[in-house]
Amino acid sequence: MKRGLETVRDDKLYLGDYGSALRDQAAMLYLMLRYKTNIGNVSEQTKKLSTLLHANNYLSTQEQLFTFLAGKEILARAKDGWKAKLSIGGNPVDLSGTAPLYRSISMDELQKGIEISSSSGKLLYVGFNMEAYPAAAPEAKTDHIQVTRQWYNLQGKKLNAADLKPGMLLLTYLNVSSNDSLRDALVVDLVPAGLEVENTNLANNESLEGLQLEGTDKPLTELVDSTTLKHQEFRDDRYVAALALEPKTRYHLFYLARVVSSGKFAVPPPTVLDMYRPEFSGIGAAPSGLAIP
Repeated sequence: MKRGLETVRDDKLYLGDYGSALRDQAAMLYLMLRYKTNIGNVSEQTKKLSTLLHANNYLSTQEQLFTFLAGKEILARAKDGWKAKLSIGGNPVDLSGTAPLYRSISMDELQKGIEISSSSGKLLYVGFNMEAYPAAAPEAKTDHIQVTRQWYNLQGKKLNAADLKPGMLLLTYLNVSSNDSLRDALVVDLVPAGLEVENTNLANNESLEGLQLEGTDKPLTELVDSTTLKHQEFRDDRYVAALALEPKTRYHLFYLARVVSSGKFAVPPPTVLDMYRPEFSGIGAAPSGLAIP
C-alpha cells in the first residue's frame, strides 16, 4: 500500500482507463478514508492532491468525481474547527467555522490586495477561483492537436468570410491531426450566430458525388470515407464529433451550414480535446469577425 501511494502515473502514457495522476491520487485518498485504512499523514496526501489540482487548468469527469468524493471524506473527519484571518487592502477580518466558507471577492477588493492566514497554527486549505468572460477569442493552440477550418461552396471553391451571403449553403471542412494517441477526442465547431448547421449526412448526399475540393488531392467522398467517427451530432449552433486520433495522421470531417441572416458576428474557433485528458487539446485559427450584408 505504501508503494502504491508513492507511485505516480506518467500522464504521457495513456492506459485506456480514463485515469490520470490526479484521478489516481484522489481515488486512493477517497477509498482509504472511506474504508478507514491507515494512511499515516492525511495532510500530506491531501497536499499532493492539492498540488495536482493547481497544476491542471481543466479536469476530466473522473478527476472531478474522485476529487469531490475525497473532499467529502476529508470534511467528514474534520472534527476541529478552523480559524483564519482575511485581510483586504490591509483591513483584517477574523473568520472561523467547522465547515467550508465561501466568499465572493469583487474586482475592486482584488486590486486592493488579499491576504489569508491561519490563526490557529494548523494547516489551512484555501482555494481561489476566478470567473470571467474573455474579451477576445482564444489564440490558436497547436502543441498537442492541430485543427483547421475551411468553408467551401458546393462547387468545391474556397470561400472567405467576405464571400458569405444570406441563403448560401456552405460545406465546412475540418482538418484534424494529433501528436499523441488519443482514444477519446471530441471535436466541437461552434458556428457564428448568422449560420445554422444543416442536419445532413454527407455520405448519402448524391449531389456531392465526385466533388473535389480546391486544394485537396482526393475526391470528397474518399476524404469522408477515410475518417472513422465514433459519434457525430448536427446541432443548431455547433457540429460535434467523437473519434480516436493516431499520431501524424490526418482526419477529415465535413458538415453543411447555411447562412441564415445578415449582420456582424464573432467567429468562434474550432476546438479539439481529449474528453478524459483535457490538457491534450487544440484550438484552430478563426477570422476576426464576420460581416454578412
